[in-house]
Amino acid sequence: MTNLPPKKRQFLTSVVLSVLALAAGFGVSHGLTLLRKPPVLRELVERTYNVEVFQVESLDLREVVRAFGTSRADREVVLSAQVAGEVAEIHPQLKVGQSFRAQNPKSTGDTSNYAGDLLLRIDPTSYEARV
Repeated sequence: MTNLPPKKRQFLTSVVLSVLALAAGFGVSHGLTLLRKPPVLRELVERTYNVEVFQVESLDLREVVRAFGTSRADREVVLSAQVAGEVAEIHPQLKVGQSFRAQNPKSTGDTSNYAGDLLLRIDPTSYEARV
């Protein structure tokens, strides 16, 4: 090995040292795995859990709150007529805060098959005269 040029000798030395370092690492790793104890096996125990089951049903919740302050409606609808004219008839209970039945959403717009409450009727004479 003394006959080799210095660069080749240096390369060969680094290869041998690298192989020795890897072999030492594998040896230490193998030795540590041999020191490891196997895990303790526990006996399988069947567990019983208490479970409570309830029958539930959907209900509308109405909560009464007594307090001071300003309240606001959950839903509000603004109504406007599609045609101009004089109001000929008004629902007798048409007041702020009063509830009414809505028209069936499946209806085709034909008022003869009307399912909701009629709030007001516009006098058709002026509209029919224009038509």
